[in-house]
Amino acid sequence: MFFVGFFTCILYFLFPAVAYCALPWDFLYSECSVGGDFQKSLRRIGTMATIRYTFADGHTEEVEVTEEFKREYEFLLVREQAPHWKEMKQKERAGLRCVKNLSLDKFSEDGYDLPVAGPDPLERLIQKEERREYCRKILSCLSEKQRQAYILFHLKGYKKVQIAAVLHIDERSVRRRLEWAQKRILKNFLKNSRF
Repeated sequence: MFFVGFFTCILYFLFPAVAYCALPWDFLYSECSVGGDFQKSLRRIGTMATIRYTFADGHTEEVEVTEEFKREYEFLLVREQAPHWKEMKQKERAGLRCVKNLSLDKFSEDGYDLPVAGPDPLERLIQKEERREYCRKILSCLSEKQRQAYILFHLKGYKKVQIAAVLHIDERSVRRRLEWAQKRILKNFLKNSRF
């Protein structure tokens, strides 16, 4: 009986409304006067249920409580376990995501795609030679200084500061050479094109 009283006092401080409903029958009977108050208390209490506590040393104790208190108690137990469930759910989702990604291979005919066949080697060689000839035509219309700056900047990927250091000129001169090279290429390209 001491355990039930102690448990009820703790509940009263944590959950006053729930603790009042969890009081034992004889305590309610002694507190309530005979008449309407007693009937109200009985309606508030409702049916009784049993909660079983299992301790670390192995012994168990049963406590008789109201159904309402038992529902609240079970809710608190579930709420206490929620962080663990969240962690388990995240791990489960990660596993499902992996399985879903792997299962998509099932829908293809043989499980994996073959690489698309590119042009044959002779055709690639012809395209490469045509590209070289086109670059020679473009670069032939430039002066030697413009050609050096253009090749270093566009083909080799140097920055303007690096080109200035390599050619031993200032950066402004490099910018000017690149601008003039661009203008000359556009002029010759538009002149030779049919647009």
